[in-house]
Amino acid sequence: NTEVNALKDVSLFYTEEEVKNIDKHAKKVTQELNKAEKAFTNVACEVRWLFEDDRYKALATASTFEQFLSDRYGFKKSQGYALCKLVDRFGEQDSDGNYSIKKEFVSFGQSKLMLMCPLTDEQIKDNIKPSMTVAELRKVVKSILKSDSLGISDVSERSENSEQEEQEEQENNNVVDSSIVSEKVV
Repeated sequence: NTEVNALKDVSLFYTEEEVKNIDKHAKKVTQELNKAEKAFTNVACEVRWLFEDDRYKALATASTFEQFLSDRYGFKKSQGYALCKLVDRFGEQDSDGNYSIKKEFVSFGQSKLMLMCPLTDEQIKDNIKPSMTVAELRKVVKSILKSDSLGISDVSERSENSEQEEQEEQENNNVVDSSIVSEKVV
């Protein structure tokens, strides 16, 4: 394969020590993305708390939830509701009324939880693992939802997407999964 050979050629330009340093930085990116997933799940819980009983109105900065989130955090209209839906589906309230994600779902992170929202607990238990990538999870969720609409109950009965459909799906999903992360930081 030409691509594999090109990768081998590139690696010849770096010493073993430089490759180790590059790998260290690549692993750091993964660690930071994991932290961001956790942080954004926490953001979802706080947004849900603000939404409840229109608490955001106490700050007298906006008359609507959408306006509040847009003005304060730069969120688009549907993003706040998507976060609330995530917390409503996978969260719980403590005795003080604060929200958190249930322990059994914490390891999934915000991007995966957003994809899992339409699934039942049974579908998640039977088909989803925290170790799945977002791309893998997207395929499984799509398959489950498609099977449900066709009345197929067993994952093994589901037909696989054709290679072309998978490529089209991948191209459509080249958008960042955490698109609800705002560029506006307060």
